[in-house]
Amino acid sequence: MEPKSREEILASTLAYEDIVVPAWGRTVRVREMSLLERSSFEIAVYNGRANGIRLRSELLVRVCTDPATGERLFLDDDTEALGATGAKAVQVLFAPALRLSGLTEEEAEELGKG
Repeated sequence: MEPKSREEILASTLAYEDIVVPAWGRTVRVREMSLLERSSFEIAVYNGRANGIRLRSELLVRVCTDPATGERLFLDDDTEALGATGAKAVQVLFAPALRLSGLTEEEAEELGKG
């Protein structure tokens, strides 16, 4: 395999997977977190654990996009509202979100312990 140039590395796209979420009646694109998004996620989970921060919703607001437009479905401020939605729909998205961003559930949970 030929090594990538600096330009090729910086132009790399994030991996994604389209997931059907029956409870929402739609397909959601779950994509890999960028390095900046992952850092933001880690800080939010680490700092918010004492306040009962919701690990799944913190992750999903960052990685769920509309497959047609590529736009994020949720805003950072939607973390709490997403946490109040059905757990079954969120769980369908959570495992792929972890996998695509190189996290295991155990690593994510450990983050929350501070």
